[in-house]
Amino acid sequence: MNRRIVKNVVVLAVLALGLAATTVWAAFETERFTAVLNGVDPNGNLTPVGATETTFVALENTSNGNVIGTARGNVLNQSHQLQVYVNNPNFGLIVGVDVNSSLYVVYAGGSATLVATGHEFIL
Repeated sequence: MNRRIVKNVVVLAVLALGLAATTVWAAFETERFTAVLNGVDPNGNLTPVGATETTFVALENTSNGNVIGTARGNVLNQSHQLQVYVNNPNFGLIVGVDVNSSLYVVYAGGSATLVATGHEFIL
């Protein structure tokens, strides 16, 4: 008898969670923004020399405009060393997004990854 009650409670909980997740998920959509990722000079400073244009793919909360996403590309890394930048406003730009926080990683060979959060604004 107890197993049947537990089973029913579990089934109802899964259904309720599924309904809640569907309701919450409905407020999110995938958006794409143009992004420019800067290169790195011989001293490890970010520079527009060697920058690349790419796409920032983000999940947007449609109720408040907040976004979180990533962009990848290949840039010129003249330092030839791994470079990690946290909340550095010089990583480049994301068109249509006011960036709140960012993590920008440039590998020795020039492969670059940006993870950022922010708020979409209308141009």
